[in-house]
Amino acid sequence: MSKISKPVIEEVKYESGSLDTLQETLKISFRDENKMLLFEYPTLYIVNDKNSDGYSVYVGETTDIVRRTNQHLGEIREDWMKFSKSNTTKMFVIGHRHFNKSLTLDIENRLMLYLSSVDKVSSIQNRRGNPQNKYYTSNEIDEIFTKIWRSLNKKNTVFVSS
Repeated sequence: MSKISKPVIEEVKYESGSLDTLQETLKISFRDENKMLLFEYPTLYIVNDKNSDGYSVYVGETTDIVRRTNQHLGEIREDWMKFSKSNTTKMFVIGHRHFNKSLTLDIENRLMLYLSSVDKVSSIQNRRGNPQNKYYTSNEIDEIFTKIWRSLNKKNTVFVSS
């Protein structure tokens, strides 16, 4: 591994206001760079909830995590309503200094692929993939993804393959 920095990953409850609380927490704790990477750069997010069959998961990317989360919370689609109504739904927000739209799309695809091999994950709610071609940071995807995946494994057992 080279000098590429570790990702910023924060876990929040999947509910209205949780991202406002996170922004305030990062501000109070003087983690301004983390706040910038999560709220001003493109980000990835993973919404997950435990159900009787395992975990239901959604992986997404966005350039505005607050707006996108509020859109999902207001959706009438069955899968989003289940996430919204559950008291156990959590969301991981992932940022990195090198994220751009193309890199987040490629990492989103890879996260879906990896999560599909995890026994505890019973369903992945995404409906499409977004493979990208060459772009400025495409040579960094393997290293950045590895750091994200390892960090997620340390933070939550959902991401650990059995």
